[in-house]
Amino acid sequence: MRSFYHSAHITARQSIYITCSRPAIIMVMTDIMYKGYLSGSGLRFYGGYFTHFPAIVTVPKSGHWNIVITQFLDTAQEMACRITYPEARTAEVVPSPLRLTHYRVLAMSNNKENER
Repeated sequence: MRSFYHSAHITARQSIYITCSRPAIIMVMTDIMYKGYLSGSGLRFYGGYFTHFPAIVTVPKSGHWNIVITQFLDTAQEMACRITYPEARTAEVVPSPLRLTHYRVLAMSNNKENER
């Protein structure tokens, strides 16, 4: 398993477009949610498991947001992820030694709904 991390200030109802080379669990969390994730005390997040990209996740309120992307890979496989914001800010995410614990999805964006 490989995890990537990025953080940014995002305004309310702004969408984040995430493109990955392989299926991924995309978790967008406030600082409080992120601390719960790191401590292993449970996880709440916006996002979900995506197999088709770009994945679109919309944040409900303005503030500092943490984006964790987790992919399950064989060690020989390579992957790449890109985060794009509507105002054309782009971030390449770098590997982070995070591990996935149990989680509860607050909101999930269904790729089929995004195609409409």
